[in-house]
Amino acid sequence: MPADASALPGEFLSLLGLRLGTSSRIAQGLYVETALIGDSATLYALWPNGTCEDLGLAGQYNTTLLTMLEAMVDASNPAGAAAMINAQLKQGLSGAGGSTGAAMAQVTNLKLNCTDVVTAYQPSKDDLQHTLYCGYYQARCNGTTSTNQYAAAFDWRDSSSTRFAPDLYYNDTYGLPNNEAPTKYQRVPQVLNMAVNSWLKTVLGPGYSAELIGVMETPKVASKVNLDFSALLGPLFFTWVIQMLLPIFLMQLVYEKEKRLRMMMKMHGLGDTAYWIVMYSWFFMLYIAYMIIFVFFGSIIGLNMFTKNSYGE
Repeated sequence: MPADASALPGEFLSLLGLRLGTSSRIAQGLYVETALIGDSATLYALWPNGTCEDLGLAGQYNTTLLTMLEAMVDASNPAGAAAMINAQLKQGLSGAGGSTGAAMAQVTNLKLNCTDVVTAYQPSKDDLQHTLYCGYYQARCNGTTSTNQYAAAFDWRDSSSTRFAPDLYYNDTYGLPNNEAPTKYQRVPQVLNMAVNSWLKTVLGPGYSAELIGVMETPKVASKVNLDFSALLGPLFFTWVIQMLLPIFLMQLVYEKEKRLRMMMKMHGLGDTAYWIVMYSWFFMLYIAYMIIFVFFGSIIGLNMFTKNSYGE
């Protein structure tokens, strides 16, 4: 897409029902499909096996979208009706003016390669995984280095007419190890949309679909929300818990004054030193027992206050 051109309405391609593939990498922080950037961008129109020959596009490269649309009309309509529809199509596309016309011209002039997609049914999950693994160019199954990769695979065992629950397989060799930024991004939403449309057409009929118009704010580095409530509420919560012993201490002192225990001790010949040693020792033992229980349960439930700090410091 030239730098001085208008924005290209990529959702138009999805609304046409086209399934496009590309070998171009997605650029991080660039909120536009890189396959649509540049004058030499290469796109592959994916069709069921044998469709390109039916459209008369087998072996042709860098076919414009307008040429592919005309071939689609010719293949699905009688000759007279196809000629009329193609004429109306050209007239409608050429009649748009201004920025809309410039954008539509960019879409219709996109270079596409008609590509037949060969599907392979696998009888079991193990066979499916074995086929995908051995198709990878580094697998070297049976001592060979041949490549027969599949873009994606679906396991429909858990799906039914009332439940959409397929398992999606795709090559995530360049994933997110150790929460690091990926070296390659995956175009997974479009593959999931293909699975959705396949299920809808099978269950509800060929007239139903749910086309993916686009994905906002992608690609971006993977992130996760780290909200530590123990760190946010910890200072207040820990202060409250530790101070829960204060009413007990206060109650003991008030009880001593109310019952005149200290005076009774003096009448029996005990001095102030013995009184304070007994009171201090009792409060100290009570506090130690309370803190042991507090630290024990805090460590069990995994509070960072206890798991990320040394008990002796």
